[in-house]
Amino acid sequence: MLNKKVLMSILTIIILVTIASSETWAYFTSSISGPGITITTGKMSLSLENDDYASSNIDSISIMANNVAPGNTNIRVKSLKVINTGNVAGKLSVTAANARDSKGLGNYLTVKVDNQVIYEHGHPVEAILSNKLDSLNYVKPDVIYSFDGSGSSHDEVQDDKFTCDIVFTIKSIGGYVGTV
Repeated sequence: MLNKKVLMSILTIIILVTIASSETWAYFTSSISGPGITITTGKMSLSLENDDYASSNIDSISIMANNVAPGNTNIRVKSLKVINTGNVAGKLSVTAANARDSKGLGNYLTVKVDNQVIYEHGHPVEAILSNKLDSLNYVKPDVIYSFDGSGSSHDEVQDDKFTCDIVFTIKSIGGYVGTV
């Protein structure tokens, strides 16, 4: 059995080592914070104009081609102005949507915007109008159609009416932003 004095000596040494090591780990600290940081997002917005109407809150512009006949090629129907009214640049694309006819006229049509096919023989196609449309800049594309008149009679589509929406979309690099 250990002597009482030896045991007290060991206990004293342990206490002194503990106190000494805790004082060794003590340190000073100070901190200061700078002014706050605010991060805001930009805005992407499109405006659509033509000779007859201009607004940033329109849903559509009427574009009409009358007395269409087989063999009509690259007929200019309307010139538009698509403006990036936001403060962020983006990629501008266009496509046709909600195509409607009663007798199949759309199966013979090709619709282009700025020489980019957006509708071809019954199928919508997405086309890129600008890889980078800067803030407050615009493009002025023409809407053009062609009626395929190759070879056969097109009597079944006489007096038909074709309608579609032309949808312009601006996307930021890496994601969807907005449409008009």
